[in-house]
Amino acid sequence: MSDSRNGRIRTRTSSLPGPTVTTVPPAVDSPYRARLPKLRQACTLLACIALFHACGGDDTTEPPLPDPPRPTTVAVSPGTAQLSALGATVQLTAEVRDQNGQAMAGAAVAWSSGSDTVATVDGSGLVTAGRNGTVTITATAGSATGSAAVTVAQVASAVAVTPETVELTALGATVQLSTVVLDENGHELVGAGVAWSNADPSVATVDDAGLVTAVANGTTTVTATSGSASGSAAVTVSQVASRVAVTPATVELTALGATVQLSAEVLDEQGNALEGAAVAWSNADPSVATVDGAGLV
Repeated sequence: MSDSRNGRIRTRTSSLPGPTVTTVPPAVDSPYRARLPKLRQACTLLACIALFHACGGDDTTEPPLPDPPRPTTVAVSPGTAQLSALGATVQLTAEVRDQNGQAMAGAAVAWSSGSDTVATVDGSGLVTAGRNGTVTITATAGSATGSAAVTVAQVASAVAVTPETVELTALGATVQLSTVVLDENGHELVGAGVAWSNADPSVATVDDAGLVTAVANGTTTVTATSGSASGSAAVTVSQVASRVAVTPATVELTALGATVQLSAEVLDEQGNALEGAAVAWSNADPSVATVDGAGLV
């Protein structure tokens, strides 16, 4: 028997008794036989294409676009700053970097101050001192921030002493000196203390509060110091006659031609004698008594 299905030829041997007869059917001209090579080629091509794609060849899928740069960190320089005078300034800068650590040149930065009374900051990062204290200055780019700590602490640059010149006209006379301590921009350091000193204590003394007391005629310099700054006043002690004490205050002469020696002591307003002060003698009525230049009556 033969089976020509699918273009295949099968032979069968009869099981009947007798001689064995093998029959071979005639060749069948099947249309599948002509198509078979082309089908095999097509299957092979499809398998190759599948294998090629599986191995990563000619993948037409577009790769994902990279994330656009976005501000991730902000570094402020300098990180700390100290201003020693009101009105003093410091320039801060901010470096912005993206998520890949790359610098973002030209990135917009917004500046802010934690306390505008201590220090202000403008749009370019310039900080100006307002009063003593510490403040945080912040730079913001997108959602990223960075900051710097700025301390305002006035430092004495000058001490103004008032009055700058003093003249005391009596021993024991006093004058109160006052001071204003200034920073380098001329702003007062409120509550700043000073230490007083005197170049010549034999002429005048000065106490811790700046009270000057005349001791003897002469000139001295009184200095007030705050930190490394100082100021001074020139003090002159020069007694001025306030009155003249004549001794004896009363005289009685009992004979014509009798004499008495008078003495005179010149005193300042504090009652201290002016050593070596000259006096001139005069007489209200020379017809009664005369007095010479030495006070002899």
